[in-house]
Amino acid sequence: MSRFVRADISELDSTKISIVGYLDNKNQLFLFHEEGFREACGNVSFKKVLGELDKLGLLYKNNNNRKKGRFKVSNVKERLNLYAVKYRFLEHDFG
Repeated sequence: MSRFVRADISELDSTKISIVGYLDNKNQLFLFHEEGFREACGNVSFKKVLGELDKLGLLYKNNNNRKKGRFKVSNVKERLNLYAVKYRFLEHDFG
């Protein structure tokens, strides 16, 4: 089961599952909560991962060039501060 949920689904009850973030299919972004991003980084420093993603142009920024962007997610009144990684991250060869 995916631990991402679509950001545009209004009937989401995220209290029933432990999610790491949201999928923004419209903008082709993985939107991570901080805890989810740290988990995804495993044993690698999340700051180092953020720096590398940023250097490679895979980190989407919409909040004055800050690493966390501001996003609207269905069923959440206020905008959330989330790390946004472009879907094309999956196509990148890190070797």
